[in-house]
Amino acid sequence: HLRNNRFEGQIDFSMLPDTIETLEASENFLKGSVDLTKCPRSIQRIDLFTNRLSGTVTLNKSLNRLQHLFLGANQLHGTPDAKTFPVNIVLFSGADNKFHGEFPLSLLPKSLKVIQVQENMFDESLAVDLMSRRMEELSFFQNKFSGSLNLRKLPSCL
Repeated sequence: HLRNNRFEGQIDFSMLPDTIETLEASENFLKGSVDLTKCPRSIQRIDLFTNRLSGTVTLNKSLNRLQHLFLGANQLHGTPDAKTFPVNIVLFSGADNKFHGEFPLSLLPKSLKVIQVQENMFDESLAVDLMSRRMEELSFFQNKFSGSLNLRKLPSCL
């Protein structure tokens, strides 16, 4: 674990060992974007919260072992592409960034149970009635969502 140090610079995911399962580099001074397209397929957990990441996030659908992705408390921007979320991801935490645009719940993998994207700038409508019935936690507060809200088909756990 590399957590809570003074590491700086960018992360080149292609340089990670082929057998790595966890990358824990939270609470540092890392910069740049998050490009998971060249991340080893062995990765199961990535913790990069509370850094100085400021670019975009490029996800990789083929990272079929990645279950937990923590990117909160950075300055990341853009719109995470729901179609490229890793197929078996369980938790996505992107809270306290500058993400914007639409967050299409219906396009996310069915494995996703926890979404934490509070304190961003998402500004489209939010179709909660189209999300997976397996969802356990949604944190969308302090964004700029608009439109009507259909609450009839919410999972019972919410």
